[in-house]
Amino acid sequence: MKKFVDAFFMFCNPYSVIGRTFSTVSASLLVVEKLSDISPLFFIGVLQAMVPLLFMDIYVNGVNQLSDLEIDKINKPYLPLASGQISFTTGAIISFGLAWTIGSWPLISSVVSCFLLWTAYSINGPLLRWKRHPLLAATCVWATWAVIFPITFSAHMQTFVLKRATIFPRPLIFVIVFMSFYSLGIALFKDVPDIDGDQAYGIQSFAARFGQKRVFWICVCLFEMAFGIALMAGLTSSSLLVKIVTVICFLHI
Repeated sequence: MKKFVDAFFMFCNPYSVIGRTFSTVSASLLVVEKLSDISPLFFIGVLQAMVPLLFMDIYVNGVNQLSDLEIDKINKPYLPLASGQISFTTGAIISFGLAWTIGSWPLISSVVSCFLLWTAYSINGPLLRWKRHPLLAATCVWATWAVIFPITFSAHMQTFVLKRATIFPRPLIFVIVFMSFYSLGIALFKDVPDIDGDQAYGIQSFAARFGQKRVFWICVCLFEMAFGIALMAGLTSSSLLVKIVTVICFLHI
């Protein structure tokens, strides 16, 4: 068990787990209509969405590390290499198995979509290794965080957990728009410190093509646009509480 936990930590980067956890919880809360919706059944539904995607993290991070061993020796020498204690394919198998056992089609579609997108992003093959192409690489990040996660997680809670019809409430639309700008900022920003290894191995990221400083400020603009949208959505909300929380939060930023 200790070896398994150590290998899990190696392949599943903490920041990735934290981000996915908050994404799951927040997307699940989007469908709450009344306080009674937050019940033990609700928390079980959140765990059902969270656990399979955590194991998919093992696969995504594992296959990416194995595909980038030489590049990471330059960009990220602190990253652990494959130890052999757990195969990255184990994460995909467990993720698919859990999603299929739970039986939620939105959850299954989320797992399958992440598997296909991030496999195409990482591995070498005909028409694959999308990370070499900046537009395709950015599309993977945008599709995952702005489309797949919020829509499938909220659909899982609506149809499978709360037994309701699938709808697109205003908060869900806001999250999709906000994350569209924010995830594009992440997609560009993550390559800014990796320019040396990317250039050495032919990864033509936006930072490698246009320079770190220029891409850095483009990312800052994207983040400002995302939070500008959040500010506008909060101030135009019909809820006085939302307006108050929005003002307090932005005064502390």
